[in-house]
Amino acid sequence: MKQVPARALLWLALILLIALSVYGFYSQRLLSQHIWDPQGIRKLIWLLVLHTAVFAIVIAWKKARFVHILVVAGFVYAALSVGIVPLLAVAYFLFSSLLLGKAVVSALSGAQAKSASAAGPGNSIIALLAGLSVYVWIVGFLVRYPVNYSWLYALLLAFPVVWQPRLALNCLHEWYDAISSVEVKGRLALVALWAVAFLALAYWLIALKPEVSSDGLAMHLAIPAAIANFHRFPFDPRETVWAVMPMNGDWGFAISYLLGGEYAARLFNLSLFALAVALVGRVIRPWLSTASTLLVVALLASTPLAQHLSGSLFVENTWSVLLVGALVAGCRRDFLSAALLCGTAVATKFGAIAFVLAMAPLFALSIVRMAKSGEPKWRRVVVLATVFFAITAAPPYIHAYFATGNPVFPFLNSVFHSPFFDSTTSFSDGRFLAPLNWRTFFDLTFQSHRFQEGMDGAIGFHYFLLFPLALILIRRDSPKLAKAALWVAVVSFLLMFRTQSNLRYAYPALVLSAFPIASLLSRTKSMDPVFHKALCGVAIVSLALNVYFLPSAGWYHRGFFLNLSWNRGEVDRYIEESAPVRKLVEYVDRKNAGAAVAFVSTDQIAGLHRKAYVDNWHNDAYVRRIRSAQSTVECLGIMNDLGIRYVIAPTDQSGIPVREASIQWLLRELATPEFQFGKYYVASIEQVPVGQAGSAAHTAPDAALPAAIPGLYDDTSSHFSFSGPWTRDIQFIEPLFHSLIYTDRPGAYFRFAFVGTEISYVYTKASNRGIARLTIDGKEMAEVDLYSPTTLWQTRSTIRNLPRARHVLRVEILERKNPSASGRFVDVDGLEVH
Repeated sequence: MKQVPARALLWLALILLIALSVYGFYSQRLLSQHIWDPQGIRKLIWLLVLHTAVFAIVIAWKKARFVHILVVAGFVYAALSVGIVPLLAVAYFLFSSLLLGKAVVSALSGAQAKSASAAGPGNSIIALLAGLSVYVWIVGFLVRYPVNYSWLYALLLAFPVVWQPRLALNCLHEWYDAISSVEVKGRLALVALWAVAFLALAYWLIALKPEVSSDGLAMHLAIPAAIANFHRFPFDPRETVWAVMPMNGDWGFAISYLLGGEYAARLFNLSLFALAVALVGRVIRPWLSTASTLLVVALLASTPLAQHLSGSLFVENTWSVLLVGALVAGCRRDFLSAALLCGTAVATKFGAIAFVLAMAPLFALSIVRMAKSGEPKWRRVVVLATVFFAITAAPPYIHAYFATGNPVFPFLNSVFHSPFFDSTTSFSDGRFLAPLNWRTFFDLTFQSHRFQEGMDGAIGFHYFLLFPLALILIRRDSPKLAKAALWVAVVSFLLMFRTQSNLRYAYPALVLSAFPIASLLSRTKSMDPVFHKALCGVAIVSLALNVYFLPSAGWYHRGFFLNLSWNRGEVDRYIEESAPVRKLVEYVDRKNAGAAVAFVSTDQIAGLHRKAYVDNWHNDAYVRRIRSAQSTVECLGIMNDLGIRYVIAPTDQSGIPVREASIQWLLRELATPEFQFGKYYVASIEQVPVGQAGSAAHTAPDAALPAAIPGLYDDTSSHFSFSGPWTRDIQFIEPLFHSLIYTDRPGAYFRFAFVGTEISYVYTKASNRGIARLTIDGKEMAEVDLYSPTTLWQTRSTIRNLPRARHVLRVEILERKNPSASGRFVDVDGLEVH
């Protein structure tokens, strides 16, 4: 009788969540988004049909061998597409990590209390993660020296195999048995296995594409490629801001890259996600039937954000699987393994500290219980766990402190004040600062674009439909790990979103949510079989929707996979469309080996075998110098000082604005285009002595400026002539054509020649704005105060009743400002001539 109200509440909650989901779909028009490119949706349908046909044949023929056939087919296709070396490199790395980890976990087990257990479902995966943690810790020291050759890492990884040959054979048998142990009975199990196999195939095909992601080409592929080329880590924090950030994830990519190249790094990243999914599946298997276990695994694998992070080089899979492994180990009172994995996660991403803080009370409570029960080794466990966490977590922060004076450089620089970065610069991404409120959970699902660089639906739909029910049904007698995962997921999510509401940084919470969802299915099966079947139906519908929305978390895989095995030309087309800078980097590398390269409006430096400078925060010192240049002559002098001889920049037809005005002048006047690919081109900089640089437009007399006819001119127009340090901003959507150019340097100005009787100056009023003086043909016409307590976009000041003739407008920044203004910035969004 007591369960009747609970059942009614669950049915009511489920119906309400379904109704809200239907409302979210239609009110936010999720299905009207451009999720798939035409060829992508065709490939999705083709693959679904082919996979279903092969699945049916194999299941009818030899169901027990289905997983074996899937693994062999994937291996053969990958070998034909990218070669066998990347596959062997990743397998070798993971196998060596497993052997080393088993030795490490065995040693740690002997140092803990009797109640601690390193055994249980998923113990081999935790051991593998422990071995991986040791390897990336070692690499963190080796990369500082010119010893990073592929042969060295091949020997290093061989050590556990040579040391423990019998264990190596046992592990091979264990892997084979794990593949052979999948038993499928019942329709739901077949559907779930079909879904898991399809998702595995989809992820595999995407991982075999070349890297095109912005983060990958700017950092996560650039780092291992540079280590392979220079045999050490060549980046200096005085020039490259991210050079001392926690990089354990990149050290894992580096090992893979050194052994098997770019595709090995991508496959290693996918392997980390596969390990997280496998660990979840192994742990929840005792709670559920095979069908329900496969269904939970399929839901986790169908998360669009997971496909985005596994299909490109991001480090989120690294710290996510480490944190999941740490929680599993901690719930078994294997605190030393948990400390090792937590420390490695924190040395991978600073944001992991939020998850460690959420886990700490749970581990502390378990240790208190150990002490109360009279466990003799509990003090030793506390000391050793603290030491292991410190040893694994601290190195990147200690290195950052001694290299820059800021242990979390460049973050919190207003607190630690490193001289190598502007202390006033904030790292809070203005796009993702949504406050937590009662709509947040709904918005995460149906307005996902507010929380990540993608489309709506990127989080997947099963979290919205199932996680609240799991929260309702959690009980004291629920599995310990389900309760712990629920606590950590919620607390860490709240901690992360208080500072940055970027869904990517809360990604481990999504993986951890699989445990309470599994507990929900387990409890409802015995509590209310009808409701359990309804939940399974909801899960299957969510799974289908997730598959359709797979590319929604990003922009890289809307065309789905590439036909690498029989259409190699598709790779060039893909790179031309998605990452043309890669081809330009190859071109520059064949030129003068000593020359540096400036990247304009892109930071995709991966593969460059020389020094690179990009025009964003990655190279803050360089950007500050460029912004201080008040002429082409000064900009050329900076390029000469830095040894820059080539520039990679967007073409005029690309629609991609050049952020720094001085570089825009340089490209127009002193750069000679050499090679174009896609929307970017390579130009060499003329070797003109600084004192003899040609006549720049901004130094030309008024009479020489080209006159504009009536019309609307954006700040990117070539009719503008700027003098002083001006910076272009393209992060806002409110300005004309989504760009404006600004400065706060008194005396800086711009000129604009036109033929007309009226001209409107379009600008932004804001709290940090100064005062501009407007003159026409040398005669002062007005002073415009751009200050406003609130931001007013596309504000206009118009000068009328001019003679019908050629005129020159000059807008100059004054020293004076409104007393209420916090700065003296002046911008130009555009000009309109009448």
